[in-house]
Amino acid sequence: MSKLFWAMLVMDALCIGQYMRISRYSDMASELQIRNTTTHLYNPSYRLSIVDKNCITISGSSVVNELYYDPVAVSKQHSVEGAVSILKEHYDVSDDELVAALSQINSNKRFVSVTNSFRTRDKNPKGFYVRPICRRTYEDYKSHKAWLGFSDQFNDAHEGFELYYDKLFKFLDEKLYATVDGKRRVIETELKLQESYIVVTTIDSLIQSVAFEVASEYLEQLKCEYIGILGIDPNNGEILCYLSVENDGFKSRNPLAVDSNEPGSILKPFAVLCAMENKTFNSERLINCQGTRYFGRRKISCHKAHGTIKASQILTYSCNIGAVEIAQDVSFRNYRKFLAENTMFAKKTGIDLPFEDPGYLPKESEWSSYTHTSIPIGYEIRTTALQMAVSYSALCNGGYLVQPHILKEVRTFRNSEVYEKSSQKRKLNLSDENLESVKNMLESVIAQGTGSLHRYKQIRYSGKTGTARIFDRSIGQYVSEYNSSFVSYAPADKPQILLYVIVHKPKPYYFASVTAVPIAMKIYQRLDKELKYFRGIRDEVKN
Repeated sequence: MSKLFWAMLVMDALCIGQYMRISRYSDMASELQIRNTTTHLYNPSYRLSIVDKNCITISGSSVVNELYYDPVAVSKQHSVEGAVSILKEHYDVSDDELVAALSQINSNKRFVSVTNSFRTRDKNPKGFYVRPICRRTYEDYKSHKAWLGFSDQFNDAHEGFELYYDKLFKFLDEKLYATVDGKRRVIETELKLQESYIVVTTIDSLIQSVAFEVASEYLEQLKCEYIGILGIDPNNGEILCYLSVENDGFKSRNPLAVDSNEPGSILKPFAVLCAMENKTFNSERLINCQGTRYFGRRKISCHKAHGTIKASQILTYSCNIGAVEIAQDVSFRNYRKFLAENTMFAKKTGIDLPFEDPGYLPKESEWSSYTHTSIPIGYEIRTTALQMAVSYSALCNGGYLVQPHILKEVRTFRNSEVYEKSSQKRKLNLSDENLESVKNMLESVIAQGTGSLHRYKQIRYSGKTGTARIFDRSIGQYVSEYNSSFVSYAPADKPQILLYVIVHKPKPYYFASVTAVPIAMKIYQRLDKELKYFRGIRDEVKN
Protein backbone atom coordinates (compact mmCIF):
# COMPACT_ATOMS: atom_id res chain seq x y z
CA MET A 1 0.00 0.00 0.00
CA SER A 2 2.86 2.35 0.78
CA LYS A 3 4.26 2.00 -2.76
CA LEU A 4 0.85 2.66 -4.30
CA PHE A 5 0.40 5.70 -2.04
CA TRP A 6 3.70 7.23 -3.06
CA ALA A 7 3.07 6.52 -6.75
CA MET A 8 -0.30 8.29 -6.63
CA LEU A 9 1.31 11.22 -4.81
CA VAL A 10 3.96 11.63 -7.52
CA MET A 11 1.30 11.50 -10.28
CA ASP A 12 -0.72 14.22 -8.52
CA ALA A 13 2.35 16.42 -8.24
CA LEU A 14 3.06 16.04 -11.92
CA CYS A 15 -0.49 16.92 -12.87
CA ILE A 16 -0.44 19.98 -10.61
CA GLY A 17 2.89 21.11 -12.14
CA GLN A 18 1.59 20.67 -15.67
CA TYR A 19 -1.55 22.67 -14.81
CA MET A 20 0.55 25.45 -13.33
CA ARG A 21 2.72 25.62 -16.48
CA ILE A 22 -0.39 25.75 -18.70
CA SER A 23 -1.88 28.49 -16.56
CA ARG A 24 1.36 30.49 -16.66
CA TYR A 25 1.57 30.28 -20.49
CA SER A 26 -2.10 31.17 -20.77
CA ASP A 27 -1.48 34.32 -18.73
CA MET A 28 1.44 35.22 -21.03
CA ALA A 29 -0.69 34.62 -24.09
CA SER A 30 -3.43 36.89 -22.72
CA GLU A 31 -0.88 39.61 -22.11
CA LEU A 32 0.50 39.26 -25.65
CA GLN A 33 -2.96 39.76 -27.09
CA ILE A 34 -2.94 43.37 -25.96
CA ARG A 35 0.54 44.21 -27.24
CA ASN A 36 2.51 43.33 -30.36
CA THR A 37 5.93 41.68 -30.25
CA THR A 38 8.83 41.56 -32.71
CA THR A 39 10.62 38.27 -33.24
CA HIS A 40 13.49 37.11 -35.42
CA LEU A 41 12.26 34.68 -38.08
CA TYR A 42 15.23 33.61 -40.23
CA ASN A 43 18.36 34.68 -42.06
CA PRO A 44 17.44 35.41 -45.68
CA SER A 45 19.44 34.34 -48.74
CA TYR A 46 21.44 37.54 -49.08
CA ARG A 47 24.87 37.42 -50.75
CA LEU A 48 27.64 39.94 -51.24
CA SER A 49 27.51 42.07 -54.36
CA ILE A 50 30.03 41.55 -57.18
CA VAL A 51 31.42 44.42 -59.26
CA ASP A 52 34.10 44.65 -61.93
CA LYS A 53 37.36 46.60 -61.65
CA ASN A 54 35.49 49.77 -62.71
CA CYS A 55 32.81 49.22 -60.02
CA ILE A 56 30.18 48.26 -62.61
CA THR A 57 27.69 45.88 -61.00
CA ILE A 58 27.86 42.27 -62.14
CA SER A 59 25.76 40.59 -59.48
CA GLY A 60 23.83 41.65 -56.40
CA SER A 61 20.94 40.74 -54.14
CA SER A 62 17.58 42.50 -54.16
CA VAL A 63 14.71 42.29 -51.71
CA VAL A 64 11.47 41.00 -53.20
CA ASN A 65 8.24 39.80 -51.65
CA GLU A 66 6.84 36.32 -51.94
CA LEU A 67 3.15 35.55 -51.69
CA TYR A 68 2.55 32.20 -49.99
CA TYR A 69 -0.81 30.49 -49.91
CA ASP A 70 -2.39 27.48 -48.22
CA PRO A 71 -4.33 25.40 -50.77
CA VAL A 72 -6.47 23.95 -47.97
CA ALA A 73 -7.49 27.29 -46.56
CA VAL A 74 -8.03 28.89 -49.97
CA SER A 75 -11.17 27.55 -51.64
CA LYS A 76 -10.58 26.01 -55.07
CA GLN A 77 -13.93 27.43 -56.10
CA HIS A 78 -12.65 30.99 -56.03
CA SER A 79 -11.80 32.43 -59.42
CA VAL A 80 -8.79 34.66 -59.89
CA GLU A 81 -11.06 37.69 -60.14
CA GLY A 82 -12.81 36.72 -56.92
CA ALA A 83 -9.55 36.30 -55.07
CA VAL A 84 -8.37 39.69 -56.34
CA SER A 85 -11.37 41.46 -54.85
CA ILE A 86 -10.70 39.82 -51.49
CA LEU A 87 -6.93 40.42 -51.41
CA LYS A 88 -7.22 44.05 -52.54
CA GLU A 89 -8.64 44.85 -49.12
CA HIS A 90 -5.45 43.61 -47.46
CA TYR A 91 -2.63 44.40 -49.90
CA ASP A 92 -1.37 47.62 -51.43
CA VAL A 93 -0.95 46.44 -55.02
CA SER A 94 -2.44 47.09 -58.44
CA ASP A 95 -5.11 44.83 -59.94
CA ASP A 96 -2.94 43.82 -62.86
CA GLU A 97 -0.03 42.85 -60.64
CA LEU A 98 -2.28 40.86 -58.32
CA VAL A 99 -3.92 39.02 -61.23
CA ALA A 100 -0.50 38.20 -62.69
CA ALA A 101 0.69 36.87 -59.33
CA LEU A 102 -2.38 34.74 -58.64
CA SER A 103 -2.39 33.33 -62.14
CA GLN A 104 0.94 31.62 -61.39
CA ILE A 105 -0.43 29.80 -58.34
CA ASN A 106 -1.48 26.20 -58.81
CA SER A 107 -1.63 22.99 -56.84
CA ASN A 108 2.07 22.31 -57.45
CA LYS A 109 3.37 25.78 -56.57
CA ARG A 110 2.86 27.12 -53.07
CA PHE A 111 4.43 30.55 -53.55
CA VAL A 112 5.02 33.21 -56.19
CA SER A 113 7.40 36.19 -56.29
CA VAL A 114 5.92 39.65 -56.52
CA THR A 115 7.40 43.16 -56.51
CA ASN A 116 8.36 45.37 -53.59
CA SER A 117 5.08 47.30 -53.90
CA PHE A 118 3.22 44.23 -52.65
CA ARG A 119 2.64 45.43 -49.06
CA THR A 120 0.29 44.25 -46.34
CA ARG A 121 -2.13 46.94 -45.14
CA ASP A 122 -3.17 44.99 -42.08
CA LYS A 123 -2.98 41.35 -41.10
CA ASN A 124 -2.80 38.72 -43.81
CA PRO A 125 -6.13 37.17 -44.89
CA LYS A 126 -6.75 33.53 -44.15
CA GLY A 127 -4.69 31.25 -46.33
CA PHE A 128 -2.25 33.96 -47.54
CA TYR A 129 1.03 35.27 -46.22
CA VAL A 130 3.57 37.73 -47.67
CA ARG A 131 7.18 37.90 -46.56
CA PRO A 132 10.27 39.66 -48.00
CA ILE A 133 13.15 37.53 -49.24
CA CYS A 134 16.45 38.16 -51.00
CA ARG A 135 17.00 37.05 -54.57
CA ARG A 136 20.29 36.95 -56.48
CA THR A 137 20.27 39.22 -59.52
CA TYR A 138 22.74 39.26 -62.41
CA GLU A 139 23.63 41.96 -64.91
CA ASP A 140 24.44 40.75 -68.43
CA TYR A 141 24.59 37.16 -67.21
CA LYS A 142 25.07 35.61 -70.66
CA SER A 143 28.47 37.21 -71.12
CA HIS A 144 29.66 36.45 -67.55
CA LYS A 145 28.25 32.95 -66.97
CA ALA A 146 31.46 31.09 -67.99
CA TRP A 147 33.34 32.36 -64.91
CA LEU A 148 30.58 33.64 -62.64
CA GLY A 149 28.46 30.54 -61.98
CA PHE A 150 25.20 31.14 -60.11
CA SER A 151 23.37 30.69 -56.80
CA ASP A 152 19.82 29.47 -56.31
CA GLN A 153 16.95 30.80 -54.19
CA PHE A 154 18.24 28.88 -51.15
CA ASN A 155 21.59 30.74 -51.24
CA ASP A 156 23.44 27.66 -52.47
CA ALA A 157 26.14 28.39 -55.07
CA HIS A 158 26.62 26.30 -58.19
CA GLU A 159 29.82 26.41 -60.22
CA GLY A 160 32.20 29.22 -61.01
CA PHE A 161 33.24 32.20 -58.92
CA GLU A 162 30.08 32.01 -56.80
CA LEU A 163 30.97 28.46 -55.71
CA TYR A 164 34.69 29.09 -55.15
CA TYR A 165 34.01 31.98 -52.74
CA ASP A 166 30.70 30.68 -51.41
CA LYS A 167 31.62 31.22 -47.75
CA LEU A 168 32.76 34.76 -48.49
CA PHE A 169 29.50 35.66 -50.22
CA LYS A 170 27.48 34.41 -47.22
CA PHE A 171 29.46 36.57 -44.77
CA LEU A 172 26.59 38.84 -43.75
CA ASP A 173 24.44 39.78 -40.77
CA GLU A 174 21.05 40.34 -42.35
CA LYS A 175 17.94 39.15 -40.54
CA LEU A 176 14.21 39.12 -41.13
CA TYR A 177 12.03 40.34 -38.27
CA ALA A 178 8.26 40.03 -37.95
CA THR A 179 5.77 41.83 -35.72
CA VAL A 180 3.21 39.32 -34.41
CA ASP A 181 0.18 39.48 -32.15
CA GLY A 182 -0.66 37.28 -29.18
CA LYS A 183 -1.76 34.45 -31.45
CA ARG A 184 1.52 34.55 -33.34
CA ARG A 185 -0.17 36.02 -36.39
CA VAL A 186 2.20 38.08 -38.51
CA ILE A 187 1.19 41.72 -38.71
CA GLU A 188 4.27 43.24 -40.34
CA THR A 189 7.64 42.06 -41.61
CA GLU A 190 10.90 43.99 -41.92
CA LEU A 191 14.24 42.99 -43.45
CA LYS A 192 17.13 44.64 -41.61
CA LEU A 193 20.37 44.84 -43.59
CA GLN A 194 23.55 45.81 -41.77
CA GLU A 195 26.54 47.45 -43.47
CA SER A 196 27.79 44.93 -45.99
CA TYR A 197 30.71 44.40 -48.35
CA ILE A 198 31.22 44.33 -52.09
CA VAL A 199 33.53 41.95 -53.94
CA VAL A 200 35.66 43.72 -56.54
CA THR A 201 36.87 41.53 -59.41
CA THR A 202 39.57 42.00 -62.03
CA ILE A 203 37.01 41.63 -64.82
CA ASP A 204 36.62 44.66 -67.08
CA SER A 205 32.96 44.66 -68.12
CA LEU A 206 33.68 46.95 -71.07
CA ILE A 207 36.22 44.52 -72.54
CA GLN A 208 33.95 41.61 -71.63
CA SER A 209 31.02 43.20 -73.45
CA VAL A 210 33.07 43.92 -76.59
CA ALA A 211 34.48 40.37 -76.67
CA PHE A 212 31.02 38.85 -76.14
CA GLU A 213 29.49 40.85 -78.98
CA VAL A 214 32.31 39.92 -81.36
CA ALA A 215 32.14 36.23 -80.40
CA SER A 216 28.35 36.17 -80.82
CA GLU A 217 28.72 37.70 -84.27
CA TYR A 218 31.24 35.09 -85.43
CA LEU A 219 29.48 32.09 -83.83
CA GLU A 220 26.89 32.06 -86.60
CA GLN A 221 29.38 32.72 -89.40
CA LEU A 222 31.85 30.00 -88.44
CA LYS A 223 29.16 27.39 -87.66
CA CYS A 224 31.19 26.22 -84.67
CA GLU A 225 30.13 24.69 -81.36
CA TYR A 226 31.63 27.38 -79.16
CA ILE A 227 34.00 30.34 -79.13
CA GLY A 228 36.06 30.94 -76.00
CA ILE A 229 37.89 34.19 -75.27
CA LEU A 230 40.26 34.76 -72.37
CA GLY A 231 41.86 38.14 -71.69
CA ILE A 232 44.62 38.45 -69.09
CA ASP A 233 47.02 41.15 -67.96
CA PRO A 234 50.36 39.40 -68.57
CA ASN A 235 52.10 41.58 -65.99
CA ASN A 236 50.09 40.59 -62.90
CA GLY A 237 47.72 37.74 -63.88
CA GLU A 238 44.48 39.72 -63.58
CA ILE A 239 41.70 38.20 -65.69
CA LEU A 240 40.22 41.03 -67.76
CA CYS A 241 37.66 39.03 -69.75
CA TYR A 242 36.56 35.43 -69.55
CA LEU A 243 33.71 34.15 -71.69
CA SER A 244 32.38 31.32 -73.77
CA VAL A 245 29.63 31.65 -76.38
CA GLU A 246 28.07 28.30 -77.28
CA ASN A 247 25.53 26.85 -79.63
CA ASP A 248 22.49 25.28 -78.03
CA GLY A 249 23.80 21.73 -78.48
CA PHE A 250 27.12 22.33 -76.67
CA LYS A 251 27.25 21.87 -72.92
CA SER A 252 30.30 22.60 -70.76
CA ARG A 253 30.60 24.07 -67.30
CA ASN A 254 33.64 26.15 -68.16
CA PRO A 255 35.60 25.16 -71.30
CA LEU A 256 38.47 27.61 -70.74
CA ALA A 257 39.55 26.01 -67.46
CA VAL A 258 37.85 22.61 -67.47
CA ASP A 259 38.40 21.37 -71.03
CA SER A 260 41.97 20.50 -72.05
CA ASN A 261 42.86 19.88 -75.69
CA GLU A 262 45.90 19.35 -77.87
CA PRO A 263 46.94 22.94 -78.67
CA GLY A 264 48.57 22.53 -82.09
CA SER A 265 50.98 25.10 -83.50
CA ILE A 266 50.64 27.63 -80.65
CA LEU A 267 53.09 25.34 -78.82
CA LYS A 268 55.89 25.98 -81.36
CA PRO A 269 57.36 29.10 -79.64
CA PHE A 270 58.29 26.88 -76.69
CA ALA A 271 60.09 24.44 -79.01
CA VAL A 272 62.12 27.35 -80.38
CA LEU A 273 62.85 28.79 -76.93
CA CYS A 274 63.85 25.34 -75.64
CA ALA A 275 66.38 24.98 -78.45
CA MET A 276 67.74 28.46 -77.68
CA GLU A 277 68.14 27.68 -73.96
CA ASN A 278 69.94 24.44 -74.80
CA LYS A 279 72.24 26.36 -77.19
CA THR A 280 71.29 24.25 -80.22
CA PHE A 281 69.41 26.96 -82.13
CA ASN A 282 70.95 28.92 -84.99
CA SER A 283 68.68 31.61 -86.43
CA GLU A 284 70.50 31.45 -89.80
CA ARG A 285 70.07 27.72 -90.13
CA LEU A 286 68.31 26.75 -93.37
CA ILE A 287 65.23 24.54 -93.23
CA ASN A 288 64.15 22.70 -96.37
CA CYS A 289 60.37 22.32 -96.33
CA GLN A 290 58.84 20.51 -99.31
CA GLY A 291 55.50 19.93 -97.55
CA THR A 292 56.32 16.50 -96.06
CA ARG A 293 59.33 14.81 -94.48
CA TYR A 294 60.01 11.59 -92.58
CA PHE A 295 61.67 11.70 -89.17
CA GLY A 296 62.45 8.03 -88.65
CA ARG A 297 59.15 6.29 -89.34
CA ARG A 298 57.10 9.37 -88.54
CA LYS A 299 55.75 11.40 -91.45
CA ILE A 300 55.42 15.14 -90.71
CA SER A 301 53.34 17.34 -93.02
CA CYS A 302 53.00 21.11 -93.37
CA HIS A 303 49.88 22.91 -94.57
CA LYS A 304 51.95 23.87 -97.62
CA ALA A 305 55.52 23.63 -98.96
CA HIS A 306 57.51 26.60 -97.61
CA GLY A 307 60.64 25.89 -99.59
CA THR A 308 63.93 26.94 -97.99
CA ILE A 309 63.42 29.15 -94.93
CA LYS A 310 65.59 30.25 -92.04
CA ALA A 311 65.12 28.83 -88.56
CA SER A 312 64.10 32.33 -87.41
CA GLN A 313 61.10 32.09 -89.79
CA ILE A 314 59.68 28.84 -88.38
CA LEU A 315 57.11 30.70 -86.27
CA THR A 316 56.38 33.25 -88.99
CA TYR A 317 55.14 30.61 -91.42
CA SER A 318 54.16 28.02 -88.76
CA CYS A 319 56.37 25.36 -90.34
CA ASN A 320 55.83 21.92 -88.76
CA ILE A 321 58.93 20.41 -90.36
CA GLY A 322 61.12 23.24 -89.06
CA ALA A 323 59.76 22.96 -85.50
CA VAL A 324 60.32 19.20 -85.40
CA GLU A 325 63.80 19.49 -86.91
CA ILE A 326 65.14 21.91 -84.31
CA ALA A 327 63.55 19.85 -81.51
CA GLN A 328 65.53 16.77 -82.53
CA ASP A 329 68.74 18.49 -81.42
CA VAL A 330 67.47 18.58 -77.82
CA SER A 331 67.40 15.37 -75.78
CA PHE A 332 64.11 13.87 -74.56
CA ARG A 333 64.99 14.61 -70.94
CA ASN A 334 66.02 18.23 -71.49
CA TYR A 335 62.96 18.95 -73.63
CA ARG A 336 60.52 17.62 -71.05
CA LYS A 337 62.41 19.30 -68.21
CA PHE A 338 62.17 22.63 -70.01
CA LEU A 339 58.38 22.34 -70.46
CA ALA A 340 57.86 21.17 -66.87
CA GLU A 341 59.91 24.00 -65.32
CA ASN A 342 59.13 26.95 -67.59
CA THR A 343 55.44 26.57 -68.43
CA MET A 344 52.16 25.83 -66.64
CA PHE A 345 51.53 22.66 -68.66
CA ALA A 346 50.34 19.60 -66.69
CA LYS A 347 49.72 21.63 -63.53
CA LYS A 348 46.89 23.76 -62.22
CA THR A 349 47.32 27.52 -62.54
CA GLY A 350 45.69 28.21 -59.18
CA ILE A 351 42.93 30.42 -60.57
CA ASP A 352 40.06 31.08 -58.17
CA LEU A 353 37.58 28.91 -60.09
CA PRO A 354 36.57 25.31 -59.28
CA PHE A 355 37.10 22.13 -61.32
CA GLU A 356 40.29 23.26 -63.10
CA ASP A 357 41.83 20.59 -65.34
CA PRO A 358 45.61 20.12 -64.92
CA GLY A 359 46.01 18.92 -68.51
CA TYR A 360 48.56 16.29 -69.54
CA LEU A 361 52.28 16.14 -70.29
CA PRO A 362 53.83 12.67 -70.89
CA LYS A 363 56.14 11.41 -68.17
CA GLU A 364 59.77 10.86 -69.05
CA SER A 365 59.19 7.08 -69.04
CA GLU A 366 56.34 7.57 -71.56
CA TRP A 367 58.43 9.72 -73.91
CA SER A 368 59.29 8.08 -77.24
CA SER A 369 60.73 9.12 -80.59
CA TYR A 370 57.12 9.53 -81.78
CA THR A 371 56.42 11.82 -78.81
CA HIS A 372 59.54 13.84 -79.62
CA THR A 373 58.13 14.65 -83.06
CA SER A 374 54.58 15.30 -81.82
CA ILE A 375 54.98 17.72 -78.92
CA PRO A 376 56.94 20.41 -80.87
CA ILE A 377 53.85 20.84 -83.08
CA GLY A 378 51.34 20.61 -80.23
CA TYR A 379 50.22 16.96 -80.14
CA GLU A 380 50.45 14.26 -77.42
CA ILE A 381 50.00 17.05 -74.88
CA ARG A 382 46.80 18.56 -73.49
CA THR A 383 46.51 22.10 -72.17
CA THR A 384 43.71 24.44 -71.15
CA ALA A 385 43.27 28.00 -72.37
CA LEU A 386 44.34 29.24 -68.92
CA GLN A 387 47.57 27.26 -68.93
CA MET A 388 48.46 28.49 -72.40
CA ALA A 389 47.67 32.12 -71.57
CA VAL A 390 49.82 32.05 -68.42
CA SER A 391 52.69 30.33 -70.27
CA TYR A 392 52.58 32.92 -73.06
CA SER A 393 52.56 35.69 -70.44
CA ALA A 394 56.04 34.60 -69.43
CA LEU A 395 57.22 35.05 -73.03
CA CYS A 396 56.18 38.71 -73.14
CA ASN A 397 56.58 39.99 -69.55
CA GLY A 398 60.27 39.32 -69.09
CA GLY A 399 60.10 35.67 -67.98
CA TYR A 400 57.61 35.69 -65.08
CA LEU A 401 54.96 33.02 -64.53
CA VAL A 402 51.96 34.84 -63.06
CA GLN A 403 49.08 33.33 -61.12
CA PRO A 404 45.76 34.16 -62.79
CA HIS A 405 43.04 35.46 -60.48
CA ILE A 406 39.61 37.07 -60.65
CA LEU A 407 39.21 38.36 -57.09
CA LYS A 408 40.81 41.80 -56.77
CA GLU A 409 39.69 43.07 -53.37
CA VAL A 410 36.84 43.22 -50.86
CA ARG A 411 35.53 46.63 -49.83
CA THR A 412 32.74 48.03 -47.69
CA PHE A 413 30.05 50.23 -49.18
CA ARG A 414 31.92 53.16 -47.68
CA ASN A 415 34.84 52.24 -49.94
CA SER A 416 37.22 51.22 -47.16
CA GLU A 417 39.44 48.32 -48.18
CA VAL A 418 39.10 45.10 -46.19
CA TYR A 419 41.18 42.64 -48.23
CA GLU A 420 43.31 42.96 -51.34
CA LYS A 421 44.40 40.02 -53.48
CA SER A 422 48.16 40.12 -53.97
CA SER A 423 49.53 39.29 -57.41
CA GLN A 424 51.90 36.33 -57.31
CA LYS A 425 54.54 35.58 -59.92
CA ARG A 426 57.68 33.48 -60.23
CA LYS A 427 60.81 34.43 -62.16
CA LEU A 428 61.96 31.80 -64.63
CA ASN A 429 65.61 31.03 -65.29
CA LEU A 430 65.46 32.13 -68.92
CA SER A 431 67.80 34.32 -70.95
CA ASP A 432 66.47 37.83 -71.59
CA GLU A 433 68.13 37.76 -75.00
CA ASN A 434 66.31 34.55 -75.97
CA LEU A 435 62.99 35.90 -74.76
CA GLU A 436 63.47 39.04 -76.82
CA SER A 437 64.27 36.93 -79.90
CA VAL A 438 61.06 34.91 -79.49
CA LYS A 439 59.05 38.13 -79.06
CA ASN A 440 60.45 39.45 -82.35
CA MET A 441 59.49 36.18 -84.07
CA LEU A 442 55.94 36.41 -82.70
CA GLU A 443 55.65 39.97 -83.99
CA SER A 444 56.70 38.78 -87.46
CA VAL A 445 53.76 36.34 -87.41
CA ILE A 446 51.44 39.36 -87.48
CA ALA A 447 53.58 41.44 -89.82
CA GLN A 448 54.09 38.91 -92.60
CA GLY A 449 53.07 35.45 -91.44
CA THR A 450 49.91 33.44 -90.68
CA GLY A 451 48.37 36.28 -88.66
CA SER A 452 48.79 39.02 -91.25
CA LEU A 453 45.63 38.44 -93.30
CA HIS A 454 43.34 40.41 -90.94
CA ARG A 455 45.96 42.65 -89.40
CA TYR A 456 44.87 45.83 -87.59
CA LYS A 457 47.63 48.29 -88.44
CA GLN A 458 46.94 50.98 -85.84
CA ILE A 459 48.76 49.15 -83.04
CA ARG A 460 51.72 46.79 -82.80
CA TYR A 461 50.91 43.36 -81.46
CA SER A 462 52.35 39.85 -81.54
CA GLY A 463 50.83 36.38 -81.62
CA LYS A 464 50.78 32.81 -82.86
CA THR A 465 48.13 30.79 -84.68
CA GLY A 466 47.30 27.15 -84.05
CA THR A 467 45.09 24.60 -85.79
CA ALA A 468 44.82 21.18 -84.13
CA ARG A 469 42.94 18.10 -85.22
CA ILE A 470 40.63 16.80 -82.51
CA PHE A 471 41.25 13.41 -80.90
CA ASP A 472 37.97 11.71 -80.02
CA ARG A 473 38.65 9.81 -76.79
CA SER A 474 35.42 7.84 -77.05
CA ILE A 475 36.60 6.06 -80.22
CA GLY A 476 40.35 6.43 -79.65
CA GLN A 477 41.25 8.16 -82.90
CA TYR A 478 41.49 11.53 -84.64
CA VAL A 479 38.41 12.83 -86.45
CA SER A 480 38.02 15.37 -89.26
CA GLU A 481 37.23 18.22 -86.85
CA TYR A 482 39.54 20.94 -85.54
CA ASN A 483 40.23 23.44 -82.79
CA SER A 484 41.43 26.78 -84.13
CA SER A 485 43.23 29.06 -81.68
CA PHE A 486 45.14 32.31 -81.62
CA VAL A 487 47.24 33.72 -78.77
CA SER A 488 48.23 37.38 -79.04
CA TYR A 489 49.24 40.32 -76.90
CA ALA A 490 49.28 44.08 -77.40
CA PRO A 491 51.10 46.39 -77.62
CA ALA A 492 54.12 44.37 -78.74
CA ASP A 493 56.64 46.51 -76.79
CA LYS A 494 54.66 46.99 -73.58
CA PRO A 495 51.97 44.28 -73.37
CA GLN A 496 48.90 45.29 -71.38
CA ILE A 497 46.49 42.58 -72.50
CA LEU A 498 46.94 39.03 -73.75
CA LEU A 499 44.05 37.45 -75.66
CA TYR A 500 43.48 33.74 -76.15
CA VAL A 501 40.78 32.90 -78.71
CA ILE A 502 39.66 29.34 -79.38
CA VAL A 503 37.08 28.27 -81.97
CA HIS A 504 35.79 24.73 -81.44
CA LYS A 505 34.92 22.75 -84.58
CA PRO A 506 34.49 25.55 -87.16
CA LYS A 507 33.02 24.63 -90.56
CA PRO A 508 33.86 24.50 -93.40
CA TYR A 509 37.07 26.55 -92.99
CA TYR A 510 39.10 25.59 -89.94
CA PHE A 511 42.50 27.28 -90.21
CA ALA A 512 43.09 29.72 -87.36
CA SER A 513 44.20 32.44 -89.78
CA VAL A 514 40.60 32.73 -91.09
CA THR A 515 38.68 31.82 -87.90
CA ALA A 516 40.35 32.82 -84.62
CA VAL A 517 42.55 35.63 -85.96
CA PRO A 518 39.69 37.83 -87.28
CA ILE A 519 37.95 37.60 -83.89
CA ALA A 520 41.02 38.86 -82.02
CA MET A 521 41.64 41.58 -84.60
CA LYS A 522 38.04 42.81 -84.30
CA ILE A 523 38.37 42.97 -80.53
CA TYR A 524 41.64 44.94 -80.73
CA GLN A 525 40.07 47.32 -83.21
CA ARG A 526 37.04 48.01 -81.01
CA LEU A 527 39.16 48.35 -77.87
CA ASP A 528 41.27 50.94 -79.66
CA LYS A 529 38.52 52.91 -81.40
CA GLU A 530 35.63 52.67 -78.92
CA LEU A 531 37.31 52.32 -75.54
CA LYS A 532 40.60 54.12 -76.39
CA TYR A 533 42.30 51.27 -74.57
CA PHE A 534 45.70 51.70 -76.23
CA ARG A 535 45.77 55.50 -76.57
CA GLY A 536 48.19 56.36 -73.76
CA ILE A 537 50.34 53.31 -74.39
CA ARG A 538 50.51 53.99 -78.13
CA ASP A 539 51.64 57.58 -77.48
CA GLU A 540 54.44 56.28 -75.27
CA VAL A 541 55.59 53.88 -77.98
CA LYS A 542 55.64 56.70 -80.57
CA ASN A 543 57.64 58.99 -78.30
